[in-house]
Amino acid sequence: MKLIRALIISLLPFLVLASNQTDACKAMENIRLEMNVISSNIVNVSTTRIPNGGPYLVKEFVCVDLNCEIKETSKILTKYEPSHLDADKNGYVSYPDIDLMQQMNSMILATRKYEEAAKSCH
Repeated sequence: MKLIRALIISLLPFLVLASNQTDACKAMENIRLEMNVISSNIVNVSTTRIPNGGPYLVKEFVCVDLNCEIKETSKILTKYEPSHLDADKNGYVSYPDIDLMQQMNSMILATRKYEEAAKSCH
């Protein structure tokens, strides 16, 4: 029941704004980007080092109406792993703080939003 309620709440802005074909197609583009962000987070759940240094920066997809942007956040989770190559002097490794179950749930919701938007975009 919570999943259905979350789906309805997350679909409302897209359904209200996707009143014509152009808006529905724009919503599809935004949802595809959202799915890419979620995929990136899932793939990098254990990435402790990026080229700029430090762990992977968790990405968040934020929309206001149909204007969306990707924000990077430095949510960090530290674990004691003294034998890890990226351990600090105290033996702690910094990981991106990504809730895998929440990301999977977001992917399911995004997929459903995409399917709904696709019905209006031909």
